[in-house]
Amino acid sequence: MRITGIETDLSGRTAIEGESSGEFTLMYLRNSVIMRTSGGEVLVKAPAAIIFAPDRQQYLRTADGRHMRGEILRFRMSNADRQYIASMLLPLNEPMTVTDEQTFSGTIRSIVRHFGIKNRFTGEFMELSLRILFICLCAPKVPQNDASAVPRLKQLRQLRQAIYDDPSADWNIDQICRDMCISRAYFHRIYREAFGVTCRSDVIESRLSYAETLLSTTDKTVMAISEICGYESDVYFMRQFRKRRGCTPTEYRRRVSND
Repeated sequence: MRITGIETDLSGRTAIEGESSGEFTLMYLRNSVIMRTSGGEVLVKAPAAIIFAPDRQQYLRTADGRHMRGEILRFRMSNADRQYIASMLLPLNEPMTVTDEQTFSGTIRSIVRHFGIKNRFTGEFMELSLRILFICLCAPKVPQNDASAVPRLKQLRQLRQAIYDDPSADWNIDQICRDMCISRAYFHRIYREAFGVTCRSDVIESRLSYAETLLSTTDKTVMAISEICGYESDVYFMRQFRKRRGCTPTEYRRRVSND
């Protein structure tokens, strides 16, 4: 399996229409859409994923008329890969509910982050990441009583999605707690219980992922990117980037450019 293309910004589109390329397409939908099928139109509730076969006609539009949110991966498969997919009983051209949203979205972010970096392990990393996505889709659904064990889970998921959708916003924990009418300690406990990380960690990760995109696709200065990503100090931004990515923003840009 080889990933050949990624679309991460669907915010300017309210619909996707046309025939897919000669490659497989995996769509990760973060908001609900209307999908046209041979039997008519059906509502696909988010979070969901669809694996389209090559040269398949596609038509999707958002259910509320707002812009789409999600990612699109295009990839090629050998005959052996197709047999692997068939053995997992994953349906093609049909929506599938993403039950393990944390693992699925985290894997998507990892793929996006590593796509621009080419080394001798990149192909293996991408193939293994795709397999993780497929395993998530064929995993059994979490029982309703287990999913509801974390208090305010729906609110927390909406908050986490908003953080990754708008990393540059001022995500003030005290204000979030006031909006949810809960204490700071209680918020930290249920957020970590729901996602395995702190809210602050997610804010940092969302900003650094956005910074990586800007570093690899624009010629903006490091200072400008740090401001765009919500940092008041470019020195603090560079320190966090180096700590979490193992290199400075300038080194990262140079590496992507060389690759």
